[in-house]
Amino acid sequence: MFKYYRWCVVFPPILTIVLILGFVVGAMIAGHNWLNYKTTTGAGILMVILLSIILGVLFLPVFLNNRADVRENAVKRFLSWWLLPGTWFIYLLLNGKGAAAFFDGSMYCFFLVGAVMHIAGSVAAYVMFDRDLKEFMKEYGRHDA
Repeated sequence: MFKYYRWCVVFPPILTIVLILGFVVGAMIAGHNWLNYKTTTGAGILMVILLSIILGVLFLPVFLNNRADVRENAVKRFLSWWLLPGTWFIYLLLNGKGAAAFFDGSMYCFFLVGAVMHIAGSVAAYVMFDRDLKEFMKEYGRHDA
């Protein structure tokens, strides 16, 4: 399960931070003043790390799939993956306008990029887990261990 958890929690912030640093390097190459982006970039990186910590906690129910009764029930399996993080993403989607007033444009953009990366990583992890589970069930049948 750690393989899939990494796709949900570890890889998205790393990619987001790389994109943020790419934005800063692009701004420096384009001749923009680094001091204009220094605070925003630092705050953006901290915000991505905070989002990752929150989602790291919200994705912990993924480990319930180690239990056979959760793993073999499609509804329980889906809810263990998506109930808590999905609620958080829906909350961000519905209340994102309030956050836009608090953050400046580039920080809000970094926040959205981080959220989109987490969504993409978690969807990829769910698809991989589902595919691996189907292959396992096809090869070994029902497994209660």
